[in-house]
Amino acid sequence: MIEDIELRTLFDAVPVSVRVEDFSAVRSLIDDLDIDDPERFAAYLDYNRDFVAKAAKRIRVIDANTAALLLHGYDSKEEFITTVTRSFSEKNLQAVRGGLIAIHARKRLLEFETSIARRDGTTRSVFVRWTVPPGYEETYARTLLTSTDITELRRTEELLHHAQRLEAVGKIAGGVAHDFNNLLAVIQGNAELLSDEIGSNNASIRAIEHASLRGAQLTQRLLAFSRQQSLRPQSTNVAALVQGMREMLQRSLGETVAVETWSTDELSHAMTDPGQLEHALLNLALNARDAMPGGGKLSIRCENAGLDQEGGAQESYGKAGAYVVVSVSDTGQGMSPEVQAQAFEPFFTTKEVGLGSGLGLSMVYGFAKQSGGSVMIESQEGQGTTVRVYLLAADTPPASLDGKRAAALPRGKGEVILLVEDDEDVRALGRQMLIGLGFRVIEAGDVAQARQALESAAQLDLVLTDVVLPGGASGLDLADELHKRS
Repeated sequence: MIEDIELRTLFDAVPVSVRVEDFSAVRSLIDDLDIDDPERFAAYLDYNRDFVAKAAKRIRVIDANTAALLLHGYDSKEEFITTVTRSFSEKNLQAVRGGLIAIHARKRLLEFETSIARRDGTTRSVFVRWTVPPGYEETYARTLLTSTDITELRRTEELLHHAQRLEAVGKIAGGVAHDFNNLLAVIQGNAELLSDEIGSNNASIRAIEHASLRGAQLTQRLLAFSRQQSLRPQSTNVAALVQGMREMLQRSLGETVAVETWSTDELSHAMTDPGQLEHALLNLALNARDAMPGGGKLSIRCENAGLDQEGGAQESYGKAGAYVVVSVSDTGQGMSPEVQAQAFEPFFTTKEVGLGSGLGLSMVYGFAKQSGGSVMIESQEGQGTTVRVYLLAADTPPASLDGKRAAALPRGKGEVILLVEDDEDVRALGRQMLIGLGFRVIEAGDVAQARQALESAAQLDLVLTDVVLPGGASGLDLADELHKRS
């Protein structure tokens, strides 16, 4: 017990948890064993757990500072010291084992990580430094144990590792999806050509078209997760979009699910692709329906939110700024912490085989990230789930639409089209279909070849280009160049 007033004041002012402990009785227990070899002593502790528990009860806590009481959730130092001396969890015993080995080896310093149980039942992760002050090297009658709370640090690291893992998986998924999408385009395109030649009622052709369409939908979701889909972000009235979906959602979810929507007054507009946002909300709604097999309530809320630098780190590393948040909540079964940790990973699903692809939430995750926003899940087993999609707020109001659709294009009359596509099979299919429609075709495999074709072509009426191209320039870059030339 520290009696000196100045030392006591300094001791309590230290912001790190500090405990003064007496290990002299533990030192005596170790000496009584008369085991000099360190390996034999460690083996003895492994086979004699009762000895570790016995030694733990011999540790005497002499004093604790104010920070130690705050860390453990106690108001009274006396109650804290009594409780710490009497209660040892399995992790605490592992730490005691390490301390016994250190004392046996006459060490004066030991550092490790462990978890502590606070008075209210919650746990905290701590970094512990155990030292022996000068003059107590033989008896260990005085030791200092400092504990630094690293709970938030470990949580942040876990979020970062999770984000990095999703990023790596996304790159792989995006590469596979892009190549597979090209193969599907060839299959689907040739099926359409066959349908024109032998009739659209052929059952085999219809089966090919149906299967290729399902495959294209899967690859589109993979591209969404990997943030490689082509988005057309624009200022969007999210409240109006959600309200416009309500009737369709009610029909899709059935009579057993009540759908309600709510929007805050003066909701900001969001910079997002409205079509992809509708797709994301539909996926979330269908997931919610599946989590409520006996029926329930689906709520979609739209509100403004601002993330600062710290808040952004907590919300899956969203950038600081103004956001529109769309929250989709259900009253369903909820998720366990283990399921939540994997929820955004592609092909992860808790549904039975054949009832889900496991790409719904991963698509929402990729869409939100590619849009410059973020997404998070709050869920508790038996109490439902809320998925919040953060979308960047727009600086300008949505553009007015006249509601008119473009007229159907007539067949070609010899017009020249520059077709830019790096995949040879897809380019061959495109050439065949365009020629069949009455157009003449010039081909290019990348932007460099397209530029050469533009310079040499005597006549050119249209450029049809893929978005993702090799060589460092995309189809969008080529479109920008053409726009500047016109």
